[in-house]
Amino acid sequence: MSFDEATAKLGAFYDLVAALSREEAVAQLEKDPSVADAAVAFLTYYLTPLRYTVVDPAADYDRLFALAMALLPLLDAAHRRQALDEALINIADDTAFQFLRDAVRAAYPPRVIGGAIARYLRSDSPLHVYNALNLPYYLFGLGEPYRLDPELVAEIKGAAAALRARAKDLHPLVRDSLDRFVLA
Repeated sequence: MSFDEATAKLGAFYDLVAALSREEAVAQLEKDPSVADAAVAFLTYYLTPLRYTVVDPAADYDRLFALAMALLPLLDAAHRRQALDEALINIADDTAFQFLRDAVRAAYPPRVIGGAIARYLRSDSPLHVYNALNLPYYLFGLGEPYRLDPELVAEIKGAAAALRARAKDLHPLVRDSLDRFVLA
């Protein structure tokens, strides 16, 4: 789905559900699965490096971004996984995590995010590794009860240790994030 198609679909859905209750909006989402596709496509274009080629920087997408983030916890498991793998782990600006935190916490249990962090710390993509190193601070490091179990913490720390062993071969931004990486 193109960015224009995604924005048109989300815009029409926004207009349809703006005056509805949450339950009625969820029912509308269930009636039209292409809205979930549009939400994932929008987030993929809006949050990742694709943003720099297809998103008009002068346009205001705030309401569509808010809608896509509100829909994230309501999406089926396949669409949530797609959003995690295509949009969230490919974020072009890691400061965006602070704006995504509540929706991500509502959409994914800590085990899913922790598993993704461990998996992407082993990736060959510098962007994936960089984001996997930064996600824990925004999701787990701020003291609230969104916590990982000890086995997953150990797995993530093991993956980070493996990265440290090959630090000289890593992208400079990844090395810098690895130097600051702490997981309690």
